[in-house]
Amino acid sequence: MKLGRVMWMGMLALCLTPVVGAEPLQAVSGEVSGAVQKVGFRAFVFREAIRYNLGGVIENLPDGRVHFVLQGEGARLDAALAALRRGPPKSRVSALCVEPVPVDEGINQVLVKGWTSQTRAFNTPVDLVYPLREDAGVLDAQDAARIYQHIIASAMAGARTAD
Repeated sequence: MKLGRVMWMGMLALCLTPVVGAEPLQAVSGEVSGAVQKVGFRAFVFREAIRYNLGGVIENLPDGRVHFVLQGEGARLDAALAALRRGPPKSRVSALCVEPVPVDEGINQVLVKGWTSQTRAFNTPVDLVYPLREDAGVLDAQDAARIYQHIIASAMAGARTAD
């Protein structure tokens, strides 16, 4: 598969642009379309960022797409993007478009803007934040999910206390 071209794989369109350069950190800005809102897609991206120790920001767009900026070591970024192409079980990814962006040396966390959860009956938007680890090792999916669960439990408790 050549990067930089639109490729059709079944119903999945990939718009990939190569991330060039020999720097240890790479960054991409991307958008995912399809059935990607109200199905836990931002949470999925967040868990992948936790797993691969990627910094950035994840947010829903008003038109139904999910936008993200992620940065980290190239192989980890590639692994996370491969997971995003599949998405979580309830989603249906019809297109994933990414393009390289400049690395921001100041990024030290991953942020989900305005997270809510229908399945948890939690409708108060909160930002979910995970600071990047000093140990940049890859976590297994279960450990990343446990960290995510702890973050959302803390965010929900904090939002309820603030009410």
